[in-house]
Amino acid sequence: MHQTLERAFPIVAAAIGNRFGISISVGGTEAYTDGQSIQLPGYNGSEPQYQNYAWGYLAHEAAHIRFSDFQLDFGDSVLRRRICGAIEDVRIEHELAKVYPAPA
Repeated sequence: MHQTLERAFPIVAAAIGNRFGISISVGGTEAYTDGQSIQLPGYNGSEPQYQNYAWGYLAHEAAHIRFSDFQLDFGDSVLRRRICGAIEDVRIEHELAKVYPAPA
């Protein structure tokens, strides 16, 4: 199962990216987007919840592309950027839940 996921996830992520006109890369340890592409962490075979995390990262970063304004300038303060980033994470998750509500 883990080996299948390890091989399949980058392929599925790339197919999703192609469908929506964005590039998706899998590798490293971080998940982020610049508004044009998504970087997802590589497969971690020692983490039993990896599959859930992987799809969650993909949905979260795709929500940033859909709902975030990448032209906003939060200034030079690292603290301000991190606080604004945390607020933005909550905001885009709220927007995503409006489009894709959880089943009752």
